[in-house]
Amino acid sequence: MERHDLAELAQFIGRVAQEAVDESDAIERHPEIVDLLIQLSELPEVHELFGGNGHDPSSFMRALAEGLAPYRAAPLEDAPQLIEGLALVSQALRHEVREPIA
Repeated sequence: MERHDLAELAQFIGRVAQEAVDESDAIERHPEIVDLLIQLSELPEVHELFGGNGHDPSSFMRALAEGLAPYRAAPLEDAPQLIEGLALVSQALRHEVREPIA
């Protein structure tokens, strides 16, 4: 994936996470975030984005997408772990844009 594409994704995901902190309808207004996370989970370079920490980032992103899916049609309330997950993905993408993996 191109660096400018990653930068745009990071910005979008981060904005949705930030909005979700105070606005329970953030996922309803940005339902495409669910499909975007699934697409990201399928990228071969996703493992490098999160480093070799022994976890499966593809599974993490798919689980995050599944967790967010019901909120495309309902307010996101009392699910800070989902918002934190979005912020984590955004931060990993931003880090990659600044310091690309060779």
